[in-house]
Amino acid sequence: LFYDTVKGGDYRAREANVYRLAEVSNNIIDQCVAQGVPFAREYGGTLDNRSFGGAQVSRTFYAKGQTGQQLLLGAYSALSRQVNVGTVKLYTRYEMEDVVLIDGRARGIIAKNLVTGKLERFAAHAVVIATGGYGNAYFLSTNAMACNCSAAMACYRKGAWFANPAYVQIHPTCIPVHGDKQSKLTLMS
Repeated sequence: LFYDTVKGGDYRAREANVYRLAEVSNNIIDQCVAQGVPFAREYGGTLDNRSFGGAQVSRTFYAKGQTGQQLLLGAYSALSRQVNVGTVKLYTRYEMEDVVLIDGRARGIIAKNLVTGKLERFAAHAVVIATGGYGNAYFLSTNAMACNCSAAMACYRKGAWFANPAYVQIHPTCIPVHGDKQSKLTLMS
């Protein structure tokens, strides 16, 4: 896994990070299964895997052509369970406007309520930015409209490091919207 990942990245990856990914990859798959991600299975019930992306051996777990969507649904289901138990409070229809720094550390955010238009403050012990990247900054992309780099730039303006902006994952082979029968860009695969 380590070698295939480093080679697949044209030897440009930070090898310490790739090594760590290789170390914890089994645990990540186990966590996804526990969250309910319906990975494909062999007839005996064990998880099926296949070759992907030029790997030398079959080690990619998949969910019948919808792996990305199923990973999102699994994560959302796990989040929903925590919301229902009361351990997480979920704020929907908000957009982050700025990061709040206290003594050089991110300790909250300023967010706009998209229903009322009001700015609200949220204090935190730590801030996790999980915005989905910025692939929609490119002309033809199937990324979500909100993936436009605004969150990354808000963090950068506050002093966060920003490395390798050219290494953004997009899928440029998509069909542009045409007519009234197509509501969004469609992936061509």
